[in-house]
Amino acid sequence: MRCLGRTRTLRRCSRSARFLFCHDHFWPSIVSLIVAIGIVAGLYQDLLKSALCNFFSRDARPPEVKVSSGPVNLPEQNDGPLPLADIMNRRLHTMEIRNPNAAPLSNVELSTQFPEAILTITPQDSAANQNIQSVQDWDKQPLTIAGNAAGSYSIEPFVLDEYTGLWRVRIDTIPGNRAIKVEFVTAIGKEGGLYSEAVVEAESAKSNDEVMWLIQGTYEYSKCSEAIRRKLFVPLAFDRKSRSLTVVTAISDEIDSGNRVYIRQGHGCRMPGIFQTRGYVVIKSRAGTRYSSPVLLERTEGVDVRFGLFGSPPTNPGFIVQVFDRSSPALK
Repeated sequence: MRCLGRTRTLRRCSRSARFLFCHDHFWPSIVSLIVAIGIVAGLYQDLLKSALCNFFSRDARPPEVKVSSGPVNLPEQNDGPLPLADIMNRRLHTMEIRNPNAAPLSNVELSTQFPEAILTITPQDSAANQNIQSVQDWDKQPLTIAGNAAGSYSIEPFVLDEYTGLWRVRIDTIPGNRAIKVEFVTAIGKEGGLYSEAVVEAESAKSNDEVMWLIQGTYEYSKCSEAIRRKLFVPLAFDRKSRSLTVVTAISDEIDSGNRVYIRQGHGCRMPGIFQTRGYVVIKSRAGTRYSSPVLLERTEGVDVRFGLFGSPPTNPGFIVQVFDRSSPALK
């Protein structure tokens, strides 16, 4: 057969060949073929593979979330007795979060805004303890102290047995086509503390179309060797008479900031000899910002303590402390 190689003038070689090319064109042609294969492979790896993967693969469906409510379980044998009033004031809510995809979802990070203070969060299956972490989401904003006592007295943490309905929950992995159940024990009354008191008042003032109770966060899945992070938003409805939580609508990843209520809660503090407080709850809705911070004075005369928000815009919690005791050298 005639050689398939080309001469310097780009004409076909006239020599005969046994394996497609004559002895002069054999090795140059092999080298050119290897280079061409390398270029095609590089293009496939950099462009075609990603394009084909994105074309044929689908985005993961969001987790499916259900919430159910019921009475708390009786204490275990080793837990000791529990007062009947505490049993009546507590409520058990179970969140089931299901992965509808064949592939796992990872780094599921959720935050809760519940209508009652949460005492505990535990996985229903004890084997999942290593997979789930939870922590109370207290406000980390430092307090501002203003007034004529600001530089004359010290302030210290004042810790009471206060709970919050604001928690952060992290689930490392939800296997494909599997569900994880997490139990929330909430409380009203004395155990519910400042949070449960404050949200009841704010709930009656919010608009009907505002979302006050919710679970929101993010989750990850792998697509074409790339980690994709998506938002998660689960609005909740709460029947205060039956104390039942339910998911309102299908999960969405967007909500207008003007259609939800924002809640913050901070720890208590004490100014020795002046006042102490259990903490504060700040609630911002379409109707405005309201806050609750009950103050217990440690002296009965010559003191005025008020909680408020400072800054521009006013977002920093703090106290205005006025002491009218003119006999104190520090205040002369």
